[in-house]
Amino acid sequence: MGRHSDGLTNYKFSTHVYVVIACLVVAVIIIVFWVKAIHGDSTTDKSKCLAGDLTVKIASSAGAESLATNVIDQYNAKKPVVRDHCITAEATKSLAEASAYITDESDGMAAQAVTQAQRAPAQAAAEWPIVQVMKVGIASTERDVSREKLTDVTYPVKDNAMASALVAASLNNNSVDATKQALTKDKSVTVASAVQDGKKFIVVNETSAPANYTFTEIKDVVQPVRVVSLTATDTVAEDAVRAGADLGSSMVNADAGKQATSVTSLAATQALQQFDTEANSAAPASPAPAPAPEAQPQAAASAVTSANTLFLFDTSAAMAQASDDGRTWFQVVSNAIAQAVPMVGAQHQVALWNYSSPLNPGVKKGWRENVSFASSMTNEQIGNTAIGFTTGGVPQTRAATVAAVNYATSYAKESGQPARVVLITTGTSDLGDMSAVTQALSAAKAAKVELSVVHVGTGTQDSELMKAAQASEVVTTADNVADVIEKLSGVK
Repeated sequence: MGRHSDGLTNYKFSTHVYVVIACLVVAVIIIVFWVKAIHGDSTTDKSKCLAGDLTVKIASSAGAESLATNVIDQYNAKKPVVRDHCITAEATKSLAEASAYITDESDGMAAQAVTQAQRAPAQAAAEWPIVQVMKVGIASTERDVSREKLTDVTYPVKDNAMASALVAASLNNNSVDATKQALTKDKSVTVASAVQDGKKFIVVNETSAPANYTFTEIKDVVQPVRVVSLTATDTVAEDAVRAGADLGSSMVNADAGKQATSVTSLAATQALQQFDTEANSAAPASPAPAPAPEAQPQAAASAVTSANTLFLFDTSAAMAQASDDGRTWFQVVSNAIAQAVPMVGAQHQVALWNYSSPLNPGVKKGWRENVSFASSMTNEQIGNTAIGFTTGGVPQTRAATVAAVNYATSYAKESGQPARVVLITTGTSDLGDMSAVTQALSAAKAAKVELSVVHVGTGTQDSELMKAAQASEVVTTADNVADVIEKLSGVK
């Protein structure tokens, strides 16, 4: 039998039609919000740029050119705004017109390049922010590039003094003298001349290995790429150089900075400084002003002999103040400790504590027992620990000294060997009763434990503590810190 009509029209749609309509609606909504988001972002950015757009030029060294491009692109992606200007950075070949200089060069070579362009750095070299690092190593035609085979290495100093110094320091057990000798020997060598002379082992970074040579990385050594902020000139405005400085501070890479900070990099930097000084010594120069006279030691330092040594390092906020050479006292002292540790550690045990004041809730003591005499850490690792500290708080020096002397005394009794505490301090915030210090030093004397005090900077000295120590000295110039620490540690 046929179906009967009910006389009504059937307007029912299939399920598929509803699905299609729903998808179209969602798509329209997404497009509308996307357009609004773009428009909104643009409006927000432009609303910040009350002074308009500003394009700044960024120069780079030849070795850092490709990395500089990446840094510039990443900086522009942040849509930076500096002093009400919307900033766009772009690469330039001209250092004379640049707002900043991205370089992989040594301090000396970078400064020379800047000076030749009749420009000036706005910061000391120690403050140039690290934005990237590059691997360094050996370019070789040989299959075996093990360290014991690397007895005839060529250092192309003229092309890359920084990589040359880093590898030389690594291969020479961080000896500053040996590193400087390697740089001096090959001061006129380039990668091209080394290849032409058929050299088998040539120092390069990962971007500069010559054709037909294989690159082998030297582990735990990296070449920093830094941003040199520049001062303004008649043709480069103040706002432009401020933007250049902002690029450096915005793109600083903390991980890269840690990788580039080590005992090896310290030795390389010191060797480069000596090498640059000697290389420039032939040029006429104005006589340097006479340094301020150092205070005389409170006690005779000549009697100091080396022993198991605990370095007690003041890391209070006062250590973050600038020294006479532009570096912070923390940088100067931490590097000096890192340099002294292997000298002491060659014959004795080394411990390392830092102190200031309690910085966290619930903490009642201001000192940190970072490395004990029984530690299995290498001398280099201990040095890197000192370099890696941060600063803050006030120097509760007497309390930390009592704890350190008591610990050294206990270790001396257990080991049957004499010990020394070398205190490096900016002053004392916990002045008052000296009886605890006196008692600790009295017990220490019976166990053949001595205290050396190195006061750095121009802050108020704890004269009572310095008088109680077996040896003490005040240092007000950064160049003398390492020598005094080594002397009062008995290794100089």
